[in-house]
Amino acid sequence: VKATRVSKLNSLKENHIVLEKENNTLEGQVATLESMAATKDTKLASLNAQSAKLTQDLSSLQLSCDELSIKAVSLESQRDGLIDQVSLLETTCYGLRDQVSNYELFKEQCEAIQDEQVKELRVIVWQD
Repeated sequence: VKATRVSKLNSLKENHIVLEKENNTLEGQVATLESMAATKDTKLASLNAQSAKLTQDLSSLQLSCDELSIKAVSLESQRDGLIDQVSLLETTCYGLRDQVSNYELFKEQCEAIQDEQVKELRVIVWQD
């Protein structure tokens, strides 16, 4: 009976040693997993911060885009107004060119009439 008890005791001691080794291995794995979890938590916090920053940047860009769209509409309106002014000025310019051409023709006709009158006066003066 004593030998059986000793054998059982030795068997229990061996089981205890095996279980302690397994426990140590599991504790090492738990420590590794906890370390990995902490690293992932840190990385997740960093990614969340980056996501928040990118969301803020996107919001700022959207505001800038909206402001630029408003400015573009305003500039297009100004451009259309300037195009209308240019068209009006071109029409005015063509009208003034016609007036100048008509004036030059009138002036040439007046000069021709004056030349004719001068010739007639010379003839009259020379006849007397």
